[in-house]
Amino acid sequence: MDMGTQLLTGKMFSIDTGLGTIQGEIRSGSPMIIFSHGFGVKRDSRGLFTDIASSLPDKFGYALFDFNVVDGDNVYLRSYSEQVIALKSVIAMARERGLNIYIVGHSMGAITVALLGDPLVSGAVLLAPPVSKSSGRTYFTQYPGAYRDEQDILVIPRKDGTITHVSDKFWDEAESIDPVSALQNYGKKCQLTVVRAIDEDVLRHTENYTLLSNNQGIDLLELPGNHNFDPPQRQGLISTIIDILFK
Repeated sequence: MDMGTQLLTGKMFSIDTGLGTIQGEIRSGSPMIIFSHGFGVKRDSRGLFTDIASSLPDKFGYALFDFNVVDGDNVYLRSYSEQVIALKSVIAMARERGLNIYIVGHSMGAITVALLGDPLVSGAVLLAPPVSKSSGRTYFTQYPGAYRDEQDILVIPRKDGTITHVSDKFWDEAESIDPVSALQNYGKKCQLTVVRAIDEDVLRHTENYTLLSNNQGIDLLELPGNHNFDPPQRQGLISTIIDILFK
């Protein structure tokens, strides 16, 4: 199969986090790789995580899940705090099975990992994390086709056909988070590999990646690819991730 059309063989799961239900797909194995997706997308959007998961050795397990409320093509965004609770719930489920756990996070999902606080996992590979404070409220307010609904929720039509719904509560919290500090602080507790996309086409202020050099617990890599590591560069990314997990 071509990259982006891979089929997974995991079983569906559902967890009540106390703030809502999250759903996903899990395959047992160790190490267990938990995937933490980015802003306003579904767990399998753009094929990134499904391509990585389907390329893992058979002994590896994986868990992909939706942070947000998904209703067809509509994605209703949960806050960073709610996403951290969701991620902790999935980690707890894996820990109950006695599994060695790693996380692969992408974009906003990488910062969600950095906000876990406690180590909880053996390590994390963080792909194209933002390295400046969020300016998303301004950017997406001007996004083609975006509008505010009757509840003053920002409704954003995305290039992949999904529609993201974002409250001001989300933006208020996002704008208070310093991604570089979050990554630096979590690197002191958990081994991180941060991957910068050389052909980054989404993030601003990518010069700030230099602030992650020579930090305790952080290995900084640069790989060819855009923000989503679209093919043909995706295969190189997958090979690098597997090499890291086999260390």
